[in-house]
Amino acid sequence: MSLWEPDEADGWSFRVEGLSRLLRPTTRLVVANFPHNPTGSLPTRDAFVSMISCIREIGAYFLSDEMYRGLEFDADRTLPAACDEYDRALSLSGLSKAYGLAGLRLGWLASQDAAALKRIAEMKDYTTICSSAPSEVLGIIALRNREAIVEAQRERLASNLGRLDTFFRDFSDCLQWQRPSAGSIGFPRVLCAENTDAFCEEAVDEAGVLLAPSSIFAYGVHHIRIGYGRANLPEVLGQFEHWLRTRYR
Repeated sequence: MSLWEPDEADGWSFRVEGLSRLLRPTTRLVVANFPHNPTGSLPTRDAFVSMISCIREIGAYFLSDEMYRGLEFDADRTLPAACDEYDRALSLSGLSKAYGLAGLRLGWLASQDAAALKRIAEMKDYTTICSSAPSEVLGIIALRNREAIVEAQRERLASNLGRLDTFFRDFSDCLQWQRPSAGSIGFPRVLCAENTDAFCEEAVDEAGVLLAPSSIFAYGVHHIRIGYGRANLPEVLGQFEHWLRTRYR
């Protein structure tokens, strides 16, 4: 397995040439997610199409995780679904992120490759048989009201992102903020602790604030993933701020 890593110094950008160098004639599958988890990075449409062109040249499958699609701060920057651009792409999405309905546990795959979808459906039948019928009914209701639900999510994210900008500016000596381009998560660098595994353990134990250390994303021990999609973000930031002032200042 080869890992395609973003460039922190360039706003967590994923460079097409970096992907191209990793691809081999024997590569069978490429997996990517945009808007990106955990950095909030979002390539341009041209860059995304170029990525797919590189994959098409070697004939590999492309599993495109699009769970945060729809949560772009600028709707004009929404990328096309990979399955519309490439016949061996599989677009993965669901109701947990853009719709805020993680409890329904519903998602989907879309592809032009009928044979691949058939094999995947057979595997699902073997492992889980079927989804919850009440969840499916609620999921249909959500999809029929997509525009209103997603717009409410975007409004909350815009408000919360403004709060985060102020927070990270006030704590620039402790945390280095790379403002995300889309989604509901960011990936700041921690300057006041040497290891974010310990930092996150202390934050949840002492302040009740849950953060994800960068080690779980195979990206060292100097960053944290922070989510800002919930309505109670001001309360959580207050707890986090008090803890940082007490613990690191």
